[in-house]
Amino acid sequence: MEKTFAMNDGTKIRSNSALTPYFLKGYYYVFRAFKFIIISLKVLAYGIFHPSVIFNFLFGVVTEIAEFHKRCGGRVRNFREAALYRDLTAAVRFFKSNCFNADFGTIRPMEAQVLAAVAAHLRPKTVFEMGTYTGFSTLHLIENTPPDTVIYTLDLPQDKAEIVLRNDLHEAHRDIKNINLNARRHFDAAREGGRVVELFGDTMTFDFSPYYGKIDFVFIDANHSYLYVKSDTENALRMLSARGVILWHDYDFIHPGVFKLINEIARDKRIYYIERTRYALYIKNAEGVRP
Repeated sequence: MEKTFAMNDGTKIRSNSALTPYFLKGYYYVFRAFKFIIISLKVLAYGIFHPSVIFNFLFGVVTEIAEFHKRCGGRVRNFREAALYRDLTAAVRFFKSNCFNADFGTIRPMEAQVLAAVAAHLRPKTVFEMGTYTGFSTLHLIENTPPDTVIYTLDLPQDKAEIVLRNDLHEAHRDIKNINLNARRHFDAAREGGRVVELFGDTMTFDFSPYYGKIDFVFIDANHSYLYVKSDTENALRMLSARGVILWHDYDFIHPGVFKLINEIARDKRIYYIERTRYALYIKNAEGVRP
């Protein structure tokens, strides 16, 4: 019995052979493979004259590897298992987020959206951020928390000549070298009516004791060396209120100090990774946290 087969370009083929469907399927995949090769050669030729394209491509590859490494290389759970995830996805909501001003060294657009969503949902009364830098993440915390929320943001002093890093590792030196301490801030604390408190100092030696037990939301994105992240995390745990959460940035194999520390504390604490981001999350009251 003769059958009609439609091609992607609208061409119709009539055939009564049982092999025709297999031939067409083979043609489809061979054609796509050939097209893929041609496109790859074009990209390679373009990349020779525009190296940034190759860099972006390799960056994308590394990002995907890091994403799957989180799933198979650690003790951290998927955020989809958390009650907080179910609360966030129970209804479609929109939050304030910027995707065009995410500079090098700051959170990525997807991460900005997640930070905005979590902060807006939890409605923390107090926030403590370690690592202000340009204040891109700080701005998202300002825009997505209640007007009476107090946000403390700790950064290194403007004069980095005075910085003495304690228990330093190569990772710590790289952090200082790669950032611009004079970068323009995305917020003006003076215009926030006292709800944003800028602090300066080395997180290894900073006195966090006045904040113990008082912070609802801690965001850690400061020095990435193991000893610094360990110290920052220990202080964050002490600062948490009964409904407190900790959000770490740069949880991936590219930042081994962060990855190692979080997997260590995941042995006895429930830590979640958030897909398509470099975030790890700890919820002190994992099943009972509510706005």
